[in-house]
Amino acid sequence: MNKRAACILLVAFALLLCSLACRRQLWPDGAFVVVNDRPIPIEAFLERVEQKKKHWELSRPQSDQEQRLKCQILRQMIIEELIFAYGERKQIIPPDVDIDGSLRGIIPNAELLGKPLVGRLRRSMILNYIISHAIAEKVEVTDEEIQAYISQNRKKFIEPRKALVFEFFFDSQEHIALFMEGAVKTTDFKQLRTYYMDFKLQNPHCDMKALGYVALENTTKMVTRIKDLPPHSFSDIVEKPSGFSAFYIKEKLPARTLSQNQQETKATMLLKRNKQEQEKQKFIVNQLKSSNIKLIIKDDALLDCLESLKRESL
Repeated sequence: MNKRAACILLVAFALLLCSLACRRQLWPDGAFVVVNDRPIPIEAFLERVEQKKKHWELSRPQSDQEQRLKCQILRQMIIEELIFAYGERKQIIPPDVDIDGSLRGIIPNAELLGKPLVGRLRRSMILNYIISHAIAEKVEVTDEEIQAYISQNRKKFIEPRKALVFEFFFDSQEHIALFMEGAVKTTDFKQLRTYYMDFKLQNPHCDMKALGYVALENTTKMVTRIKDLPPHSFSDIVEKPSGFSAFYIKEKLPARTLSQNQQETKATMLLKRNKQEQEKQKFIVNQLKSSNIKLIIKDDALLDCLESLKRESL
């Protein structure tokens, strides 16, 4: 081998080493997908898959859709990276103090949930913060849009018949039967509540829970039991896995049309919600269009998922 050939081989080998070094620097060990030079660790991906699989085992024990689950998580993690990158470029990442304050407002004792869950909640809140700032100017609604929406959706501004419902729960059929003997003799809710508190002193294994206003157009079993009952009356006794209960109707309200001010408030909320969802999808598509995504680990099924994700931006 002459000197010229040897030099060429040495240069080629040096370039190969440089390429591998640069690749290793950009894509650290454990990265399985790279989004605009931002690596996503395989450990984070597998952790999310396992978390979702546990949920599936509880809700869908016969499910065989694990590959579909992986595709959904891959898509979600890629989009999250794109949103975080956008937030960093535009400098709209919220201060930690704002996120922590909002989190405490939603869940006062969030720290009791454990660091992993709190971390996921914080991450979700940051993502929503970035998106809301990115599309803020595009979700305003005009008076003309509000009035047109009200005119075209009259039924949405009619409140159905509803009842204010309470549930009385007891540990045994004997106790609830004994309670009902005295409860049906009361004349109003105030008297019923007093009777219940006195009864609870002698029979502590009981509970009274306010279920709030229930729309009587619903087709649930509970509504079927109560929809024809008058105010200040009880449903039949219902047997449950851990005891027995009866539903009490405190009052009933007829169907009514919302006031003009209430209609405008509700229409504004619904229009903004629709626009937010539309603009959010447009924002995600735009981020995908300008992205460079590489799957490092060889996996044909995930590669198909990645190709499907790219087609979303076309």
